[in-house]
Amino acid sequence: MEGQNCEGDVCLIDDAPDLNDSSEEKDSIGANEPPSEHKKSTRQKKEKPTVQSSIVTLHGQQDFDAFISKNSNVIVEFMTTWCCKCQGIEDYYEELSSTSQQQNESVQAAKVVCDKNKQTKKLAALHNVKSYPVFLVFKDGSVANRWDGADVGKLEGAFERLAGGGKGGGGKKKQRGKNRR
Repeated sequence: MEGQNCEGDVCLIDDAPDLNDSSEEKDSIGANEPPSEHKKSTRQKKEKPTVQSSIVTLHGQQDFDAFISKNSNVIVEFMTTWCCKCQGIEDYYEELSSTSQQQNESVQAAKVVCDKNKQTKKLAALHNVKSYPVFLVFKDGSVANRWDGADVGKLEGAFERLAGGGKGGGGKKKQRGKNRR
């Protein structure tokens, strides 16, 4: 997308719109888009239909802490509304989360929309998020793994390991390793 500094499987934070610390949310049209996209914004912005999601949206530190302490196996995505890489992996993250819940696995998925308000921006800073997306994997309240980027293989592996599947196997092999280093 024009105006974004995306390299490989991440979008760099330099293009993130700056949130005004004096307000909870920006009200202007296009406020959550990169600066180059402001002039292209219109009121007829595409909205996704409301669908029950298996991914919990966390709105700040209190939500984050409660979710991590309540669940022993958690994957959290730090993302933004303007990041093309975040949008690209969103449906697959939802699919993995839904499948995990349907199989009664104990893996819980969440996301922090970092350009939503100043609380989510502070939460991202606290976790040293400097590009998008960033995934944190929590096991019993502690960070067990972290990676930057929309890496399908790492995301699959995280769900498999947290569900008790070890270091691999059982995943979709066709894309596995595509973005591995």
